[in-house]
Amino acid sequence: GGYKLFRWFGIEGAYMDTGNLDETQNDVRIEANARAFSVCALGILPFTPRAELFAKVGAASWSSESTVTESGEPLKRETSGTDFTWGLGLAWNFAERWGLRLELEYFTFENEDSRFGSLGIRYTF
Repeated sequence: GGYKLFRWFGIEGAYMDTGNLDETQNDVRIEANARAFSVCALGILPFTPRAELFAKVGAASWSSESTVTESGEPLKRETSGTDFTWGLGLAWNFAERWGLRLELEYFTFENEDSRFGSLGIRYTF
């Protein structure tokens, strides 16, 4: 969710959940999940009445849990932190209140870089 304060500036908050991983290979069972909440400032560059480029920077607060079981001995690990996040994207409004949003986001979790792309539909109030 977000709020556009000006034509060229907005703020955004997001919740992400990776779901659960439960996999066994060579008698080693791995269970894991991660969650994050981010808050970002958006710089917006409208280049047509219906299309705009945007860049965002902010912070992501995350937590992860994992359990590795080998030879019946479970090893559980829980970690959390807050790290820098940023992204780039393109938004296109195909109707008065409806639009598409294509985005590439970058995060750092435990000194590991993570990135993902998304395509979404947005509704403007």
